[in-house]
Amino acid sequence: MSGDHGSGTVGFNLPKVKALAGRMDAAAPGAHHLHTQLAQVLLDAHTDLAGDAATTDPHLLQILQSYGTGRSGGLPGRLNRELTETAASMRRRCTQMEGLNKLKLAGWPVDPSMAFLDEKPPDPKKIEKALEAIRHHEGQYAPQDAGPQLPFGGRNVYNDLHGLTGAELDLVLKKLTPADYLAIKGQVTGNHIDANLRMDLGSLIMGRATGPAAARALKQLPMLQPATAAGAHYTLVTGPLFGAGNPALDLAQREADDCWALAGVGAVAQTDPTFLQQHIHTNDNGSYTVTLYQGGHPVQVTVDGQLPENGDGTLYDYPGVSGQRVLWPAIYEKALAQLHGGYPQLKASTGAAGLESASGSAARTRSPGDVSLAHLQDLLDRGHAITTGSVRDPSTFTSVLNALGLEDLPHTMDGGRIARSHGYIVTGVHADGHPPIVTMINPWGRKVILNHKVVPQTVTLTQDQWRTYFNEVADVPGGRR
Repeated sequence: MSGDHGSGTVGFNLPKVKALAGRMDAAAPGAHHLHTQLAQVLLDAHTDLAGDAATTDPHLLQILQSYGTGRSGGLPGRLNRELTETAASMRRRCTQMEGLNKLKLAGWPVDPSMAFLDEKPPDPKKIEKALEAIRHHEGQYAPQDAGPQLPFGGRNVYNDLHGLTGAELDLVLKKLTPADYLAIKGQVTGNHIDANLRMDLGSLIMGRATGPAAARALKQLPMLQPATAAGAHYTLVTGPLFGAGNPALDLAQREADDCWALAGVGAVAQTDPTFLQQHIHTNDNGSYTVTLYQGGHPVQVTVDGQLPENGDGTLYDYPGVSGQRVLWPAIYEKALAQLHGGYPQLKASTGAAGLESASGSAARTRSPGDVSLAHLQDLLDRGHAITTGSVRDPSTFTSVLNALGLEDLPHTMDGGRIARSHGYIVTGVHADGHPPIVTMINPWGRKVILNHKVVPQTVTLTQDQWRTYFNEVADVPGGRR
């Protein structure tokens, strides 16, 4: 990072960058009426050319056509705010580079990618203070009979690290020794740690630190990743986050008992084309921040791109080989597992719970016998997200036998088309058909084989079939923005 131009940075002449920012500020006041000025130049040129066209560019012609009408001409009409904001950002980044260069010259292990963060320059005193606080309490673990009065607990670790910038946090994580991490581990896994600490600390590290620093911390503190089934291991998976088409078709539920949650987010996402981009955000360091809801209130959970697998990629919602499928369902499920305390803690729930977790809106639940397909179609037309839950078995006699342990039901019914006790996404209704039909998507995804049969991802049923095989339908009025 150190180098030429007297600025301490290679490839960046910071004095010239700052001078450019100053010129941008000076130009900003005159960038209020660009359309008017440009249109006048074109009109003058048109006159000088004795009536010949001054331009054939469609964007410039649009400005000419809108000149004097008060309408926008397509291209930006003013750039004063953009120039001012960009100049300020350039100055902040210059200051960040200068601060990081000072630390590098002092022997700190600076990651070059940190030079581009738009944040305050790192403060060596804050870094040293955080390291000192952690090391001062090495060995003070939380024993079984310890109470909240312990002078330094896991929440204190989080609070000290939370006040750091991304670059400062990165340097702290790189400077911590195995003994330091052992001290933090003792605090995080103590008997009196609140339930959200692991999630908060994991979100902090994965969301702010660079990949190498976060990977080192997670290796020392594996409990910050969501707990998985025995035999699973985390591996980094890359690929596109989102795809084209109906996002509900991207789902591929596996071992986690969370059809309710995946059906809920799939139903909401298919009604709102901007929902996923608003609720799953890629951070500068490659991690992901997912917005979930609890009790109607947003909860942001940050996770990295490492996903649990057991060798064949079928443990949880898994995109397979890197780049084979989009990542968002697996990232969403990982954030959900982090919020609930681990993948094994994702227990069966209702369609309404899945819709509320995804959207933050209160869901309404009814029996299919109380909802006609015409009404279901009206809800879809009005942008409602709808899920429907299948029965364990449509036969009362068989259900009684199963409850007594006298019959082991297969996973599917209706000739293998419908999964039992399972959440589905309602994706379409044709109420005027003969007979009326409803189409739904199974969050298991494609190519799931049970009893040597492929369980279809998309199922179409008549109203009578739907009411026979399903006992719950839930809806919310679109995703929260």
